[in-house]
Amino acid sequence: MHDRFSITILRPNQSQAVRVSMSKFWGYSLAISTVVFGIGLVVLGIIVTQKWSTIQHYDRLKAKYDAQHQQVEELSLQLESLQSTVSAIIDTQSSLESMLPNKRNTYSKKKIAYSIQQFNNAFRVPQDTPPIQTLQQQLSVLSDHVTTLVDKYTYINSQFSKYQKRLDQIPSIWPVHGYIKSKFGFRTHPILGKRMFHYGVDIPSWLGTPIRATADGRVIVARYIKGLGMTVIVEHGYGYKTIYAHVSKIHVRPNDRIKKGQVIANVGATGLVTAPSLHYEVWRYKKRIDPMPFLNLELFAAAPNVW
Repeated sequence: MHDRFSITILRPNQSQAVRVSMSKFWGYSLAISTVVFGIGLVVLGIIVTQKWSTIQHYDRLKAKYDAQHQQVEELSLQLESLQSTVSAIIDTQSSLESMLPNKRNTYSKKKIAYSIQQFNNAFRVPQDTPPIQTLQQQLSVLSDHVTTLVDKYTYINSQFSKYQKRLDQIPSIWPVHGYIKSKFGFRTHPILGKRMFHYGVDIPSWLGTPIRATADGRVIVARYIKGLGMTVIVEHGYGYKTIYAHVSKIHVRPNDRIKKGQVIANVGATGLVTAPSLHYEVWRYKKRIDPMPFLNLELFAAAPNVW
């Protein structure tokens, strides 16, 4: 009796019990199998849980990778757009710099195209380069070129400011609205009847029309001069001087500082003249020069010898 196990099973709502008897060997075997099976279930549960967690982690990593990959593609497209923009800026900036009077002979279309080509070559990376490394290299190239462009812009802006300030002191506008009746050069004097050299231009206009200074400067003469009549002479920078003759009324006095476009007199018919007009002269370094190139002078159109 001691070599066997007995198990009594009571069924619900039944008075009779079921008794199962087995040897100790099978009893121990059943117990061990139950314990092993339970442990197996626990281990299996742990493995399944770990696998499920790994799958979820993989899915999250894959979603994150896909999002980053899409961002990399979008950044690549933006970099390509920036590359085109920077190339256009290089072209525009080089063209602007070539307009500077001291740079006119140093730039050409071939040189500008070469600068753009150098930038585009630096922007390219080998095809087998990882996307992140590609972006890093291209961003580095863009950063370097943007820094260079900012430096060049600062230089160009300062140069334009410098030349604009200089242009303010160079005769560059019409002193009075009208047309040229008598040009610079030899002509027959309308009153004296002699062939004489005309050292300025004559601009007919209505009596009293405002006469404006053609550049910033300082008034050195404001009085009547024989032959020229009532005359204003202004001294400008860079060796320039202008003369406004035959005027009817003077609005400035010697040593007055005046600005380009400021009214300094009115058209008249004083001196040797047949009708109301302005006799206008331009001098440089004490030598009379043809005023025609200085009647409508712009910064970009200024001839190299003006500077």
